[in-house]
Amino acid sequence: MTTCFFGISQTEKVTVDQIPLLSYQLFYKELVTLLDDPVYQVVSYYGFKEQEYFRFVCVVLERGVNKQYLTSYKVLIEPDILLASIGQHHTEVLCFEQAIANNANANYMNITFTHTDIVVPSKHVVNPILLQPPELHPASAMSFIVYTDD
Repeated sequence: MTTCFFGISQTEKVTVDQIPLLSYQLFYKELVTLLDDPVYQVVSYYGFKEQEYFRFVCVVLERGVNKQYLTSYKVLIEPDILLASIGQHHTEVLCFEQAIANNANANYMNITFTHTDIVVPSKHVVNPILLQPPELHPASAMSFIVYTDD
């Protein structure tokens, strides 16, 4: 695991300042590479306003070891933010990208979401963007996901 991620157990608390802040290009590269290994899974990916930026936090679960890894990036709040899509490589991320697209006016290269699209993996549904993050707790991050019996 690289220094681009901050590792915690499910009982640890973390402040936003402890989470690595990357450029989107590095975030994209590191996350696509990490998710190539099936032991890792994105369990939460959300954003909040931080002055004139949106800050997005991604929580990745390492299956089998009860460990989570957090990373983040910022983008300037402006109309029609354009980002490369991680979901093009790992479709399980599309539901998170759709929530970001709908709530932060972000656009993803080569992917167009409409308000009628419903992109939901069989195992979880995400809450959209959070506006005021308190201190982050891994259990809180997990609570953004609703597990189904599918």
